[in-house]
Amino acid sequence: MASAPDVVFVSYEEPNAEEHFARLLAFAPHAKRVHHVEGIFNAYRAALALVVTPYFFLVDGDSWILDGFAFTAPIDPSRAEIWMWLAKNAVNGLEHLNGSVKLVSHKAILSMNPAALDYSASMRGPRSVIGEVASENRFNASPFLAWRAGFRECAKLASGLVDHPSVPRLLQVWQTVGKYKPNGTWCMLGAEMGASYGEKWRGTDAMKAINDMAWQRTEFERVARERTES
Repeated sequence: MASAPDVVFVSYEEPNAEEHFARLLAFAPHAKRVHHVEGIFNAYRAALALVVTPYFFLVDGDSWILDGFAFTAPIDPSRAEIWMWLAKNAVNGLEHLNGSVKLVSHKAILSMNPAALDYSASMRGPRSVIGEVASENRFNASPFLAWRAGFRECAKLASGLVDHPSVPRLLQVWQTVGKYKPNGTWCMLGAEMGASYGEKWRGTDAMKAINDMAWQRTEFERVARERTES
């Protein structure tokens, strides 16, 4: 690759986004930003419009870059269209791909399916997972965001969207670990509800709700209200 890959920070409503972007700039001073674009599909397409390098890094707004990580491409990035680093879950400690830093090609972004349940998973082309933990996924900055993260991830896992032997363990950890972390109980509740939702509605149009921000907000407010009244 002739030049270092561009780096794009994608944020929407994360309360800690400014802090995270400032942290990113310490590692990648020329990082660019997409802010408050509705929907992951649209935000990733907007990121593509900002870059000039063949591959570029995508960093989500709730990602805190860890000491020692360097935004350098693999020696031969063309061996895959999507490169993924591990992310540490700020609530349950899992080191997995949820909220991970990614190095992607233009082709991978253009291949995303706008009707997919998981836009990153819908990217076509070879993938490579790098075993280094690049970031901490601090999605739990508010009760709603913690609940939503647990709900969406476990709905996808329970619906069969991910076909991997680790799925039962991931579902178990999301639902049972992290109650003493900030907003951890909300994350665990969301995970329980998401797992039930994914099992019930797998393969149906009802699964589209996991990408519907308005529906998620309404559902969370209903649950929060019930907890307050009980």
